Amino acid sequence: MAEDKIFQIKLKALSSISITKREFGILYETYHFIPAWTMWNCLVKLYAIKDGSIDYKTAKEIFEKITLSNFYILKEADILLHLSDEKKREFISSDLKNAIDTLTNTSLEGALYEREYIIPNTEFVGWVKTEDEEIINFINGLKNIIFFVGADKNTGFGKTYITNIETNEASFLDSDNAKEIIKSIKTPKNTNYLLPAEFEEKDIFPFVVREWDNDKRNGMKITCHIKAMGD
Repeated sequence: MAEDKIFQIKLKALSSISITKREFGILYETYHFIPAWTMWNCLVKLYAIKDGSIDYKTAKEIFEKITLSNFYILKEADILLHLSDEKKREFISSDLKNAIDTLTNTSLEGALYEREYIIPNTEFVGWVKTEDEEIINFINGLKNIIFFVGADKNTGFGKTYITNIETNEASFLDSDNAKEIIKSIKTPKNTNYLLPAEFEEKDIFPFVVREWDNDKRNGMKITCHIKAMGD
């Protein structure tokens, strides 16, 4: 094992991003950040397919060795731990949609819903810590990689681009909010690799994991409810 290395990873949304937090009637409310377990899912999937094969079991075992934060909206060299009403109007929008019958590719009657989303071109930043050489080498090679995150990926949602990866802590964000998250990465508040380092386990509601489908090969889905900062 190598010494612990912390990565500061910046992302940019190339399309709308919606990660369902909860439902109110027909409204699907989105998280205002990319949750740690969602990023863990993305990293595992990218690793599992990196050499052309699909080895989710090995990837999952390897990535149990990391600590990571949520990925927060980046605004003027600071992270937004929660969104004021003004910031919500700046970064969050919603559309009315109708569910599609995948067999007939037609609209399902009575299946109208409203999906909230983070607007395209929003930038995010988060932190990952690991001492595993294989993961270190893998993350170092992720710059410029495009992947998909969140809901409605089949309609173009969730296209995300890794714009920058920093390992020199002197180059990390220097705001008080960022420093607080980096401090939690160095000394996590929980020991669960799926949960954001900045939260204690008591602040996390139970969640369900659906793992890789070897027949459909459509990835896995992690659903969770969490008390977000500022909620």
